Order: sequence, then C-alpha cells, then structure tokens
Amino acid sequence: MSIETLLQPYVELEIVGLGFTIAGALISARGALIEDKDAKKIARTAGPHNHDLEYSIQRQSRSAKYGFLLIGLGSLLQIGSTLLQAAGRP
Repeated sequence: MSIETLLQPYVELEIVGLGFTIAGALISARGALIEDKDAKKIARTAGPHNHDLEYSIQRQSRSAKYGFLLIGLGSLLQIGSTLLQAAGRP
C-alpha cells in the first residue's frame, strides 16, 4: 500500500471514523462501570437523599452520552467514506 493510497480522503475518513468509534466505546464502557465503593453506596441507600450517589449516577450518564455521540460520529464518518468509495472518488 503506497502513501498516496493512505492519503486518499476516504481512507482518512475511515481511519478517523474508526478512531471515534473506539473512543466512544471506551468512554461508554467507562460510564457504564460501577466501582465497588459506588456499589456499596447504592446497596446502602435506604435513608435520606444520597448526594454522592446522585453525582456518581450523573457522571456515568454524561460519560455514556458522550461515548454514544462519538460512536455516532464515527459511524457517520465511516458512512461518508463508503459513499466516497462507491462514487469512485480517490
């Protein structure tokens, strides 16, 4: 594979798209994981409002949202790459 092939727009879009997909998946996974200390807090929640639990859940929710946005952007870039290839553009 030559350097000219790697510098074609569809190849660049495909590589960037895959990068966004990987980053999004990692952020989503991070947002979905619950640490042991957080799990203990959840298990003990039976009394007054637990602010730590609230903030932890909010943080996880934000991470998942941003992760899925990156996955979506990566997918769109891959679709663009595929369309460029189908159009016969270099």
